[in-house]
Amino acid sequence: VLMPRFYREVWGEAKTWYLLGGSITWLMLGNAIMFKMSNFRF
Repeated sequence: VLMPRFYREVWGEAKTWYLLGGSITWLMLGNAIMFKMSNFRF
């Protein structure tokens, strides 16, 4: 978003997709853990 030229250069790299997928997975896992920690009914 802030550097469109950089993202255009790395968009075709395979590592970009693995890192993007890993980041999204890590974010969802962190959100689930925080939800479980703050929701004491479970």
